[in-house]
Amino acid sequence: MRLFILLPRGAGTPLVPARIGRSFVRSSCYPVGGVKLNALIVDDSSAVRAFVRAALEEADFAHVSEAATGFEALRLVTANAFDVVIVDIKMPDINGLELLSFMRKSPRQQGARKILISTQSEGVEARRGVELGADAFLQKPFDVDGLRNLILDVLGRTSGGLLA
Repeated sequence: MRLFILLPRGAGTPLVPARIGRSFVRSSCYPVGGVKLNALIVDDSSAVRAFVRAALEEADFAHVSEAATGFEALRLVTANAFDVVIVDIKMPDINGLELLSFMRKSPRQQGARKILISTQSEGVEARRGVELGADAFLQKPFDVDGLRNLILDVLGRTSGGLLA
């Protein structure tokens, strides 16, 4: 399993770590067959949700759902299948790690790519997230290109389409 950690510019680490070292498609996120993808954003900050939504819509996701609480997210992941779920770790009710734990057991979410976001840099929570099935960790604040590139990478997309 690969874990990618993106830190904000000026944090002493480049935005895109060298181990990612591929070129990314910056426009649409179409899998084979031209089917568009569905995403879920889980964050208690409406500003963060709007920012992430804009990035996903610019990448031509078919449907972007939002949840302001872990309970709301639980309802959505129980009823819908998502290709990408972007989850804030720190939330007032069910936190992002508890949500990942639930998703890990849900047959409906087995194919979903999970990205954790947090104001905290990598640490115990990021490692626990990987154990629970997170594909990536992104530290806030982040820029739209970094987010979009990370999403494309966890989906396994490059300019040549799906990775083998």
